[in-house]
Amino acid sequence: MQAVVLDCSAIGIIDSAGVAALLEVKAYLDSKKITLYMAEVKQSLFPAMEGGGFFKKVSKNHIYLQVHDAVIQAK
Repeated sequence: MQAVVLDCSAIGIIDSAGVAALLEVKAYLDSKKITLYMAEVKQSLFPAMEGGGFFKKVSKNHIYLQVHDAVIQAK
């Protein structure tokens, strides 16, 4: 299994264009059969991500509090 862990700790704000970009990354990874995991996503980003349909494509089960936890899951 191949996976990418995206460390989101530096993302303080996201708009619809940012959500669209993340969805493009997800679609690309899916086309290559690579699983996306995200870590350290701030709760303040969730409303924009939800509104942009992000969680229709990415399960909240693939979002982790710490990078280490996401890496362990990705193995």
